Order: sequence, then C-alpha cells, then structure tokens
Amino acid sequence: MKNREEERSQIYEKKIDININYIELEPKIYFLYWILIGFTIIIGFFFKIIFYIDSKNVSKFILGISFLRNHNFIFPLLLNFLFLLWLKYIFKSIKLLNYEYKRSFLLFLKQLKCCYLFTNLTLYILYHLILDHIYLSVISKTGFRLSKNILKVMFSGAIINHIESISNQFYSARINIVLMNYVYYLCYFLLYHNIYIIFWSSWVFNSLTELFSSYLISIFYIIFIHFCSIDDLFLTLIDFSNNQQKKRNMIYGRNEIYY
Repeated sequence: MKNREEERSQIYEKKIDININYIELEPKIYFLYWILIGFTIIIGFFFKIIFYIDSKNVSKFILGISFLRNHNFIFPLLLNFLFLLWLKYIFKSIKLLNYEYKRSFLLFLKQLKCCYLFTNLTLYILYHLILDHIYLSVISKTGFRLSKNILKVMFSGAIINHIESISNQFYSARINIVLMNYVYYLCYFLLYHNIYIIFWSSWVFNSLTELFSSYLISIFYIIFIHFCSIDDLFLTLIDFSNNQQKKRNMIYGRNEIYY
C-alpha cells in the first residue's frame, strides 16, 4: 500500500509544472489601480458639483463595509502572513520544490522576495508615520487637511497588489490553482471596495485639493519604497549560508579578528 501511495505522489508531482519565475515587480503593477482611483476622484468631484450632498445626511451603511473601511490593513497583512505559512507547507509537501531549491526554504523565499512581507510592513509603518507627523503638522501649521481615506487605500492597495501578483506566479506554475483563484478574487474585492470608499470620499467628505494632494504624496512614497528593495536587503541579512561572501565584508572581518 505504501509503495502505491508513493508512486501516486510521485506521479502527481511530475504533473506539476514547477516554473516559478524570480519575482521582479515593476511599478506598472500599481498603475491600473492608481488610474482607477484618480478616475474615481474626478467622477466624485463632478457628482459633488451636480448632486451636492451634506455629509450629515449620508448614512454610514452605504459607505461600504465598516470594518474594512476602518481597518484597511488587517486583511492584506493577514493574507500576507497566511501566504507565507502556505509557502512553508507546499515547500515541505512538494518534493520537486525541495529538489529545485536544494532544500533551502530561504532560497525559495528569495525567489519570491518573501512575498514582499518586509516591504508591506514598511508601507504599513510609513502610513502611520505620515499620519502622525505630516498629516498633523500640516493641519497645525496651515489648517490644510490631507485625506486619510486616500492615504489608507493607496498604501493598503499597494500591499494587495503585491499579494495578487505573487498569487499569479503560482497560478501560472499550476500550483493549487483553486486556492490562487480565491486569493485573486479576494484581492480584487478589497481593491474595488477601496475604490468604492474613495468615490464617497470625493463626492461627500473631501475637497479635490485634499484628495489629489494625498494621492500624489502616496504615489511618491510607494514608488520610493518599491525601489528600495527592502525584502532583498532583509533576506540577505538573515542568510548565513554564504560565509565566504560575509568574510569579504569589513564588519564580519573585524569580528573575526576578535573572535
């Protein structure tokens, strides 16, 4: 019985096309989402001119799912961590992955840039820094308000774009296609819910200047973080396999003198 089960598992693994390309995301992955948000801001502005609504008369019920509206980052970051756990599971369960990446899970994570976990955490932290420093200082000094909703949907949307692009890699490699479909639809639901939030913000709650100022600030910081390659840096720092390379490093060289 065991031999038959092993044969079946081997046959199953042979059918899997392990062709996961090295992830090198380009800024263009954000462009469609940013264009939709910009277009939504303009539509909301025209609605404000033609069909003005006082914010006091708007029911919170129609502004979107309240939990998602107030906690934009919870589901994207949770999905990011779950993705990493799933990567660990498939790496152990699919023998061809072990063989291709020399049984090194870290090497596998480098191929996938650790699902952009460190970049996503940096975006989350940066959002709060902007909110606590730039947002409050601008209000106190000039009285001008940025749009919190724009900041939230832009930064959380960048995280969702990262997750969706990684799921596409596994879908193309034909690894758990059903699950990757669910991830894909969940990501797009979250993105379009964000756009729905912006529609009401631009129509009822924020001025055009507030919206576009926050929009441009978000684009600048997201592009900056994107080109920092934070995940590559962290993965290199925690990789202790290449001792020869680290010996060339001045800091490691100095440590070896004393130890």
